[in-house]
Amino acid sequence: GLVWMIVGGLVASIFIVTAWAGVMAALAMYIVSLGMHPLAALIVVAAINLIVGIGMLYGCIGLSRNLLFSATRRQLAGTALVGPTVP
Repeated sequence: GLVWMIVGGLVASIFIVTAWAGVMAALAMYIVSLGMHPLAALIVVAAINLIVGIGMLYGCIGLSRNLLFSATRRQLAGTALVGPTVP
């Protein structure tokens, strides 16, 4: 079952990426229909994707600073829990 879940996730991600590429190609074709040079339209679409991707990456980095992982940090530091001990 786990293998089928992994394969299904991989196939789904391939479909999602190709759908996104199709939407971006349609956007580039629309920009070309407005009169822009085809290479310039591709560069504009790629730049928009790059800018949005970088923005999302910075957003994820900002959110990761709020994660505490206190138990993991204690184990990595080698400090013990302060509290009652179980015999």
